[in-house]
Amino acid sequence: HLVEMAGEAYAHGVRNAFEVLNGIDYGRDPVSALRAHLAKVPAGQRVAWLIEQIASRKVVRASEDYLVQALIDQSSQAVPAILEAVERLKSVSEVRFASINMLLEALSAIEYSAGRPSVKRLASDSNPLVAETAQDGLKYCLVLRASDW
Repeated sequence: HLVEMAGEAYAHGVRNAFEVLNGIDYGRDPVSALRAHLAKVPAGQRVAWLIEQIASRKVVRASEDYLVQALIDQSSQAVPAILEAVERLKSVSEVRFASINMLLEALSAIEYSAGRPSVKRLASDSNPLVAETAQDGLKYCLVLRASDW
């Protein structure tokens, strides 16, 4: 709660808001660490930062869902960057299934009310991994998240 309050204060111009957390090891809590970091990332750079974090994951932990939720919270402005990242990831030699899955999950949630057009297009992608992941995303129940994580 303290990190969330400090983040809100920081977003409203209180540049020393995180000083209240000195001496508290909030970095041990992945959600708090993410909140604190995102508060300091300018809004125009958050999508790129979140995608880079997701794309760099070799091992996915349950706490990585917070990265996905933070990307979903960026709304439709994130769609072009997500699609670009999927294109980039599918062409690297070490394809990261988990990263592509996380990105498609975010894309599916962002475009859910519009019928998920990008996910439907990716379901017929020439890359079998991307196509299958998108098809699975369309078949199975979408995990809806609360944006107040």
